[in-house]
Amino acid sequence: MLVITDFHNPLVEPCLLTMGNFDGVHLGHQSLLRYMQNLKGVKKDHKIVVITFINHPLDVLHPTHAPRMICCLEQKLLLLQEQGVDVVCLLEFTQELSELPYDVFIRDLKSSCNFSDLILGKGSAFGKDRQGIEENVKPLSEELCFSCHYLPKYSQGDLTVSSGNIRKLIQKGELKEAAKLLGRPYSLFVTLELSDQHFLVAGEDLQNLERPPPGAYNSKIIFSEKEIPAIAYFEEDTLQIRISCDLLPEGAHGSQCELAFSDK
Repeated sequence: MLVITDFHNPLVEPCLLTMGNFDGVHLGHQSLLRYMQNLKGVKKDHKIVVITFINHPLDVLHPTHAPRMICCLEQKLLLLQEQGVDVVCLLEFTQELSELPYDVFIRDLKSSCNFSDLILGKGSAFGKDRQGIEENVKPLSEELCFSCHYLPKYSQGDLTVSSGNIRKLIQKGELKEAAKLLGRPYSLFVTLELSDQHFLVAGEDLQNLERPPPGAYNSKIIFSEKEIPAIAYFEEDTLQIRISCDLLPEGAHGSQCELAFSDK
């Protein structure tokens, strides 16, 4: 998977394009990306391109209401790669970008990214004053000669699958329910630091990441394709992981690992 940070070098190959936060890369995101894979099966020479953001838009628009993220950037990129994405364009969401009219944004994209199809979720809105809604984008797609697809929201039972709903479940410690919406166990990428009989997670790993309430959680460390049972102890701003040190693979100390949770 190719990761770029701008379109200074235009993508000349034909592609299918989507954009959004993709925080958690949950079942709703996966459904949209599966749709793109099926479309790619018809348009075999096309690549799947995702435009996403390094930061959350609310960090700029309403900092006091900005949510913590479900996963860090490294984990998001890995999850997108696992979904078969060919190119990710990472943009920083800025005040300048928020004030760009939707039609200017799309025209700029069309000149630097050769997309034949734009795939979004129902209710998507972007651009200045969130004017980039379906009713406005579809006429523009006819003018600029690309197809526009708006997919219905994805539900699991009676609950709409969304990053916001997943955050609420994590905040309440309902990690099994969060896993149902994520399509996998809730997990964090953490750096292990040895201290006595515990491996401590460096505090900066938890900054800006959503986390469950304080308490002990059954979990496992995933490193070098090995899974080691562990108990994770969340405190207010710290995380301790109890693990049998002799089970930890060589090289795990000081390295980034995945910490996957099951329940309390």
